[in-house]
Amino acid sequence: MKSRQSSLVWACAAALVAVSGARAQKSLFSAPPMIDMPQSNRPCLTYKGYPGGLYETCSNAMPADHDADGKWFASKVRPLDRDGKPSSNGKVVLMSIGMSITMQEFAGFIAAAHRNPLVNQRTLHIGNGAASDQDACTWFPAYGPPACNTNLRNQYDRIGSNLATGPRLSSNQVEVIWVENANGRVHSFERGCSPFGALCMPLCDRGVPKCQNSPDTTDALNLERELGNTLRAAKQRWPNLKLAFITSRCYGGYAPASSANPEPFAYESGYAVKWLIEAQVKQIRTGKIDPVSGDLDYQVAPWVAWGPYFWASGPEPRSDGLAWCGGNLSPKPPCSGEAEFGPDGTHPAAVNKQASLLMQFFSNSPYARAWFAAN
Repeated sequence: MKSRQSSLVWACAAALVAVSGARAQKSLFSAPPMIDMPQSNRPCLTYKGYPGGLYETCSNAMPADHDADGKWFASKVRPLDRDGKPSSNGKVVLMSIGMSITMQEFAGFIAAAHRNPLVNQRTLHIGNGAASDQDACTWFPAYGPPACNTNLRNQYDRIGSNLATGPRLSSNQVEVIWVENANGRVHSFERGCSPFGALCMPLCDRGVPKCQNSPDTTDALNLERELGNTLRAAKQRWPNLKLAFITSRCYGGYAPASSANPEPFAYESGYAVKWLIEAQVKQIRTGKIDPVSGDLDYQVAPWVAWGPYFWASGPEPRSDGLAWCGGNLSPKPPCSGEAEFGPDGTHPAAVNKQASLLMQFFSNSPYARAWFAAN
């Protein structure tokens, strides 16, 4: 179990939202978005005793040493031929990794990128490797079927075949990935925690006696471990992979508790990403391998950082105005009864917001502009 610094304890208050007709009120999960937890001249907000901010020391700013490494790796991203050799006629492949939600969101982003004259249309290929039901446990090992479901095809074999038969590219040309994934809760093989098929639990409050969080029982730590496994598998199959950007789930409070990734698990996936990145930062500094994330040295894993942060507390707008609307569960401004999720409350009904956030990120990131933007 990891030691996490704490300060103030955030009390997760439920926001009661009245719904129309004879339906009862539904208590919507509410928590502080991680990007809003750093407080100017005040102690950092925490969730269950865990400080927020996207990066270490309750900050949304990347540590200077990790920033320098990221810019160095970004400078090495260049068009490659099918053998992985630099070529002016080659391609930079940006690939997504994840589940059905990831597939939907990245498809919207790809469509927007193809229409945008400011995006590199000549040497950039954006591939959607995410697929339905391919939750976190299915993205490793690098070869052979995943241990959680041996009936599934290896994900990197599947993506390699698609690259070869469609755009006639190869795995040697994948240099950047965007990852969004989660532990499933519907199918037993997706659940991740021990014993096999067991449902992972939410984080327990560090201030409560006998609180014990472990990667074998706790969803956020289990996801952190599986994301580490994914990065190592991806680097093994894509030897020229340099950069990985990870996004945690968007709001899951409109989904029932029996759904694939409800709250608080969607929110807590942000801590899995935060701790994974911190693990790489600390390993590069000290040489010490994190016991949950595993080895994240640059020889075995890509440099990893946050992609766009999707989570907002349902209809409560975060500091930049982002909110998620759930039909008649969010009748008040900034929502007006629109439903941004499908009937299951989990899968997006539209992906305009996600596609826009991805476009803003890759267009403006100092680790992406040189290869993402049109020259």
